[in-house]
Amino acid sequence: MTALTERHQQVLRAVVDDHVVSSQPVGSATLSRRYLDLSPATVRNVMGDLERMGLLHQPHTSAGRVPTDRGFRLYVDDLLKVRNLSQRERDRIRAEFESGLDAGDDVMRRAGHLLSAVSNLVGLVLAPPLDEVLVKRIELVRLGRRRAMIILITDQPVVHNRVVRTDADYTKADLEKMARYLNETVSGCTLGEMYARIEAQMKSDRVQYDRLRARALRLGLEAFGARDEGALYVEEATRLLEQPEFLDIGRMKALFRTLEEKSQILALLRATIESEGVNVLIGSESEVDGMQGCTLITSRYTAGRGAAGSVGVIGPTRMDYRRIIPLVGYVANLLSRHRY
Repeated sequence: MTALTERHQQVLRAVVDDHVVSSQPVGSATLSRRYLDLSPATVRNVMGDLERMGLLHQPHTSAGRVPTDRGFRLYVDDLLKVRNLSQRERDRIRAEFESGLDAGDDVMRRAGHLLSAVSNLVGLVLAPPLDEVLVKRIELVRLGRRRAMIILITDQPVVHNRVVRTDADYTKADLEKMARYLNETVSGCTLGEMYARIEAQMKSDRVQYDRLRARALRLGLEAFGARDEGALYVEEATRLLEQPEFLDIGRMKALFRTLEEKSQILALLRATIESEGVNVLIGSESEVDGMQGCTLITSRYTAGRGAAGSVGVIGPTRMDYRRIIPLVGYVANLLSRHRY
């Protein structure tokens, strides 16, 4: 692509800035009047150059131009001046985050809800994969004949549980003893390490002569043996209905299906966990059909002993990147500093 001149950059920045506010195609007269000390004819010629470069698009011949995905990408990478959150904004966001936790809100849901409320977009939080979290305690609760619930308490703010069928009708006392056996084995390790510890214990002579201990260890493997990729929290998806882009019923349905199925969003979020800073994925870059015309902004956060997740927002490509990028980064920082 031809290198942009300073004038090209000025016009592209002005088109994006106006389109973000208005949601409408932007004409040369508007740019000349509001943003640039250039004649409408000059602006029109520069916009024509940008269109030939694939950075602007004209929806129809009588309309102005709108940025393409490539135009938004160049704007975010090279032209955007991110506005840092003021101290007052940071204090307000932190206070709202902490007040929700005092009221008993789940920390992951609270972060997603807060992002959605402040950005007016869809808030997303990916919890760390379960096998990376630190095991604090395991509890076994009798639910009925040959049924029990295994409760896993970790260094994360989410309590995990599984209902399993047992090979015998254990009493409450039996289950409490089995839980003690499990806690002796796995307390203080990650869930990923737990499997190796249980398997090593099951080979020991002590377990061969202690049937209850052996059954406890088998229950632990059965309940949490499957790899867990981390829970995805999607908050306030209906906020997208307030955006003019989603008056198109087909586009709205495609995105809602993607959000409901979660697998593709999960894959995109997991791919950003190892990246530092804030990541911006624009439109077709995601290669997800339901996210055409949308942007995903995410940031990694850390939780507990080396575990990490991702937090972010989804909204139309026409979003206020100047404000949303530092917002996502700040909420990720709040999650990282939270004591799990």
